[in-house]
Amino acid sequence: MQLNPSGAFARTNWSVFLASMKLDFERATLEAVQAQALDPLSPGICGHVGWIYYWARQFGPAIRQCRRALEMDTRCLTGYYILGLSQLAEGQLGESVATFETAAATHGDSLSLSYLASACGLAGQRQRAESLLAELECRSKSQCVPATCLAAAHLGLGNFQIALDCLERALEEHDTHLLMLRVSPRWDPLRHDPRFIDLLRKLPSAAEPSDPRGGRNQPLRGRLVGPRVK
Repeated sequence: MQLNPSGAFARTNWSVFLASMKLDFERATLEAVQAQALDPLSPGICGHVGWIYYWARQFGPAIRQCRRALEMDTRCLTGYYILGLSQLAEGQLGESVATFETAAATHGDSLSLSYLASACGLAGQRQRAESLLAELECRSKSQCVPATCLAAAHLGLGNFQIALDCLERALEEHDTHLLMLRVSPRWDPLRHDPRFIDLLRKLPSAAEPSDPRGGRNQPLRGRLVGPRVK
């Protein structure tokens, strides 16, 4: 960024690092918003601003950001991911299922299928969620399916220990999706589990492992609120 202060892509990547590795949501948001100002017509950058809001547990702004990205490009996969996850976090289960259905129909990628399976499981559509999980497992025999995808599907079905098995396998496979484990609200149901805490300790970090909802990775009680983004 020192060589090219107007480089929107570099600022976007820096904002992701600040949020996911440094847990500095305020600085991350400032950098992401500045990147968007530098390239306001990029749906990808617009969507990445949504990631920062989502990780900071600002789900309303994340939803608005992703709707904007999808208005620019109806195929913006990042927009579908964050929109569906934010709807899930807000308890909008039917809307989340519909969002991931569109993503899966449009792109057919493994992450969209795993998020759809997770949303279906949480929405009480267990049979469909299990069918999607079976499809992912079958796909993994002939192509690369990140273990984190299987973990997300199992998480939605309430199979927490199997989800942890998948996450531990993802660590062995050097799955880069694990770098978002510290900040993603999607994994909050596992955050108190000793196996999850141990997993976080094994990840590369630019900051001490901590719970983005507040405090260290330790058993949590009650509903905690994450950092506020101004």
